[in-house]
Amino acid sequence: MCELTPKAGTPNRSVHLADPRALRAYAHSTRMKLVGLLRVEGPFTATRAAELTGESVASCSYHLRMLAEYGLVEEAEGGQGREKPWRATARYTVWQGADSEAAEALNTAMAERYFERMTQAVETRQQLPREWREAEQFGDDVVYLDGRRTRRAG
Repeated sequence: MCELTPKAGTPNRSVHLADPRALRAYAHSTRMKLVGLLRVEGPFTATRAAELTGESVASCSYHLRMLAEYGLVEEAEGGQGREKPWRATARYTVWQGADSEAAEALNTAMAERYFERMTQAVETRQQLPREWREAEQFGDDVVYLDGRRTRRAG
């Protein structure tokens, strides 16, 4: 299980996606996993990415290059030859204001990713220490939104 605190080397900023091609590129489940893992486990090579995701090294290398094309990851220092490490370029990805089919596809993909992670957490919760299980809370509270925009700090 990975720690959910970003590594010190991950820049504390956000990258904004507006280009529909970038939105579609990021909507791929393996790419979302890679960016998330780089934020908490990185920097790492495509070989390590394959170990963490269960994908092939070639697949991870391809997806990392695609992410780099849209500014979500970049090569990190310290690599030699084919074993080049990658790092996330930002701690957060936002696409607020992107109004396109690609943005809607990314919204759906992200919701599916959240659901996948939540399901995994529920399925593996018995592996957590007792104090963690006792601290978690589930509920069915309703949140009402009034349409006013708010800005996130950071």
